[in-house]
Amino acid sequence: MNWLEDLRSRIDITKNKIYLDNAGAGPLSRDVVTAISSFIDLWSREGEPWDEALEHIVEARKEFGELIGASVDNIAATPGVTYGLNAILSSIEIKPGSNAVASPLNFPTGIISLQAMRSRGILKEVRLAKPRNGYVDIEEYERLIDDRTSIVLVDYVSWITGYRERVREVSEIAHKRGALVIVDAFHSVGVLEIDVKKEGIDALLCGSYKWLMGPHGAGFAYISNELLQNLKPMFSGWMGIEDSVIKRRARGEKLFERPFNIEGFSPARDATILEWGTWPVIAFEGTLASMRLLKRFEAIYRYNTHTSR
Repeated sequence: MNWLEDLRSRIDITKNKIYLDNAGAGPLSRDVVTAISSFIDLWSREGEPWDEALEHIVEARKEFGELIGASVDNIAATPGVTYGLNAILSSIEIKPGSNAVASPLNFPTGIISLQAMRSRGILKEVRLAKPRNGYVDIEEYERLIDDRTSIVLVDYVSWITGYRERVREVSEIAHKRGALVIVDAFHSVGVLEIDVKKEGIDALLCGSYKWLMGPHGAGFAYISNELLQNLKPMFSGWMGIEDSVIKRRARGEKLFERPFNIEGFSPARDATILEWGTWPVIAFEGTLASMRLLKRFEAIYRYNTHTSR
């Protein structure tokens, strides 16, 4: 049995179907099903497994960071792309009169978020690039991005055409003009090799249920060190502070031995500043299992090698 046959043997749907719908939702492996059912079973027998949940949230952040070349401190665990994107958009300073640039080939959620900012007067304009033959020319980005551009929103892979965006080149143009580059990588992480630092990405969003082959309800946000220093979240909560339970656990403290400082709290200094409330822990159990499966099979490297022959 070769690696691909071994991987397929863990995914029940491939026993009777050729599965081609990862762009919609990836197939669940037995590893994911077992992880979720085991966690729920433990919960039913012993009460909420809080320690396991906290440990696995951190592990999930680490695993995702490895997939995109980032440190765990730069990764936030989120319920999905739309949450993560709006958490970031509501946390960055937008200069008056700014515009944002995006492609109509992007998934709608990002463009809708930008248009909502425009309707509230936060952005003056949302500039949509004009695609040609299923993609946007670099020259089009050159034309649209100017000194008043605050945000350039790109999909790493277009959900409509499957075109892989030239992210590094877009980033170079944007950064020369002082704009942030935010990437929706939902249709690429888990199947393509990504390095956020080499590609000049300021923020990246991803959910778990496509190429990561996890369940609905879990996602991740990457925030670069430079952007982290300038984030000022509009919202906050008991998980997005320096004295959160997950940070107490990391320091070896008892989680609830002392009260939380609700008057003089300090925002988290890492990406968890965007983790405002309790996580969807069951979804993250399945997501951690799915990422470990990809890692065990070196699936991303092997997939790219296999399809490039």
